[in-house]
Amino acid sequence: MIRVHILVEGDTEESFVNRILAPHFARTNIVTTVNRVTTKTDYRSGRVYRGGLSTFGKVENELTKLLNEDDSRYVTTMFDLYAIPNDFPHYSIAMNEQNGSAKAITIERGLISHFDNRRFIPYIQTHEFESLLFSDVNRIDDCLNILHEVSNSNLQQVRDEFNTPEDINDNPDTAPSKRIKNMYEGYDKVTDGVMIAEDIGIEGMRNECQHFNDWVTEIENLKPIS
Repeated sequence: MIRVHILVEGDTEESFVNRILAPHFARTNIVTTVNRVTTKTDYRSGRVYRGGLSTFGKVENELTKLLNEDDSRYVTTMFDLYAIPNDFPHYSIAMNEQNGSAKAITIERGLISHFDNRRFIPYIQTHEFESLLFSDVNRIDDCLNILHEVSNSNLQQVRDEFNTPEDINDNPDTAPSKRIKNMYEGYDKVTDGVMIAEDIGIEGMRNECQHFNDWVTEIENLKPIS
């Protein structure tokens, strides 16, 4: 059995791992666990706040702890490239790259160099979770039309402008999630987004999103830690 812990950015990614990735990996004897990034700990009350990336320093501490507390498992991440903190390793180099996948790969390489641990497999989502949903725009419309009754979506037009969903840009007004929300005002990332992803299916997303597929494939090909 191979064990993989996934540190994610927020509720949406946590739900995506639990409902889609975990069952998929379980079929190949890979057991996944997941938690959101710790953003604050109230030591007086004992309450831990999770979700969102503020600085690399906080992520660094958590990843170091995860890698050190159990040397029999792999550790990976699922963080959005969109609005990633600018103190991440290789950030400035990455921002000079020509497309989202190249930017994500550059930051991933920076993280690999920084932690220097063979059990660490960083993944930066290009540009955010909703990129995966643009793998099948018809599924977005089918699911959200039922919930929000929008009769004429322009999401296929958006998809047709890009070679791959992972190229849909990260401008605050035109990021994938913003494009969906502009069309479907009531869109909810956690409930609607993960439902759509389930409807598309992991293979549909892998077929359209090469960087995502490379990450899933790398996990599928992991060997037991000796």
